[in-house]
Amino acid sequence: MESIYESPLILAGVSLSLVVPLIVLFLRCLTVPQVSRARTTQIIGKALSTPVAHRADTPENTLAGIRKARSKGATVVEVDLTFTKDGHPVLLHDLTVDRTSDGRDRIDGMTLAEAKKLDFGSKFGSPGERIPTLYEAIELCDQLDMVIILDVKSDTMRTLAVLKQLMAKNKSYYDRIIVASFYPSLVYLVRFMDPQIMTALCTRTSEFTYEMDGSNRHDRWWRQRLAPLYDAWLYVWIHSYFWRLAGFTIIFMYFGDITVEVQKYWMKRNIHLLAWTVNSKEEADKLVAMGIPVLTDDVAVMT
Repeated sequence: MESIYESPLILAGVSLSLVVPLIVLFLRCLTVPQVSRARTTQIIGKALSTPVAHRADTPENTLAGIRKARSKGATVVEVDLTFTKDGHPVLLHDLTVDRTSDGRDRIDGMTLAEAKKLDFGSKFGSPGERIPTLYEAIELCDQLDMVIILDVKSDTMRTLAVLKQLMAKNKSYYDRIIVASFYPSLVYLVRFMDPQIMTALCTRTSEFTYEMDGSNRHDRWWRQRLAPLYDAWLYVWIHSYFWRLAGFTIIFMYFGDITVEVQKYWMKRNIHLLAWTVNSKEEADKLVAMGIPVLTDDVAVMT
């Protein structure tokens, strides 16, 4: 008589019955619990009272810009985090300093001392403004009682090290700093390192396929062909299990992707939406009426 263990179908069934529970157990061990609803609601409440200042204000990503945003009533600012050649965390959106300063070079090709010599204000009517370190920006936000959202695009390990240092230095920063990124891996690693840090996942339909103007995101044809598959996989992964795995409580969503159904879906999972980047007063009023804060380039126009 043939043993039941010699049957391929039975062997496959036995294997699955052993493997699936192990996978489930493994994922549960890696799952990070969400921060309390009260903490997230407090932040969302601040952002609803006045719009979130995108890149602070002019000059963007500077201390002067943060002060200006506060003077317009903002209580939450969003800035971009990057690193200099010698590993110092600074505020800058672009890969280079060309657009926002009187210099020309990649920021990761310059030391902090070299970057500090450049003028990041002259092009915006505030001559003499220097590139701020992350520490200077957080200290200022602390003085002004503002929440600071850090948009992180790269340097995951450096970011983790800096956040660990900051939280060890001052526990109040847990309610002062939110870490945001388009990269789920970065959001997860921040949460896994320290589950008390509030994070936000940034999303936009076809984010990794097309630029905001609709042009192709990739120069190489094969990358452009594969990008929609990655976007589709990412959508399914985020909606099915990643939200639970990472335990984030805020999604920065492109305002054109937001519907009542989308909001309900995420609210059931204790995840709040924050719309970017809204520069229409009519659109902003509609979203705020739904209980969704907005990120804007000019706080004054939106209030």
